[in-house]
Amino acid sequence: MIRIVLPDASPSLNTFLRAHWAVRKRIKKHWGALVLASLPRGPGVEATGKRRLTVERHGKRAIDVDNLAGGLKPIIDTLRAFRLLVDDNPLMMELLVSNVKLAKGEQPHTVLVLDDL
Repeated sequence: MIRIVLPDASPSLNTFLRAHWAVRKRIKKHWGALVLASLPRGPGVEATGKRRLTVERHGKRAIDVDNLAGGLKPIIDTLRAFRLLVDDNPLMMELLVSNVKLAKGEQPHTVLVLDDL
């Protein structure tokens, strides 16, 4: 199991799609940098087969599941680029997503858990 905590709540698909192409590029770069800074190092990190990606979005308000899953595109693409996922097709990745309401005083964040299947 690989657990990665990103210090921001993942964007919604609506935010990503409605943005100008230059803003979308900045969003991708932002999430790529967050993932890179939080990546675990060492043996067994690179994917060799199918993995389950569980995402918990801890935000001020819940977003609907399709917006949540679609907004993960820049994060999933970054995980693929760093070989934490072989591919994002259904044969190589199972995706589970959930919203978690923030506790008082807690900062927005996103938790990624990768499990080999």
